[in-house]
Amino acid sequence: MNPGNIYTIVSINGATKKQQWKYNKDGTISGSVNGYFLKVGAWYLDETDGKQRMASIRCPFALDLKV
Repeated sequence: MNPGNIYTIVSINGATKKQQWKYNKDGTISGSVNGYFLKVGAWYLDETDGKQRMASIRCPFALDLKV
């Protein structure tokens, strides 16, 4: 990882049911769209101690998606 960059990880699985988009306690955001369940997380390198940290994702647009 390089300082100043954000690294995004997206998990995509077949959805067994429709789920409204929501913020999760672990800082990710998840929900379903078009038959798929997605969970999105973001990471960055903390320059003060060189450790990888999870960033909190804020995306009001996703919360308004109709499933």
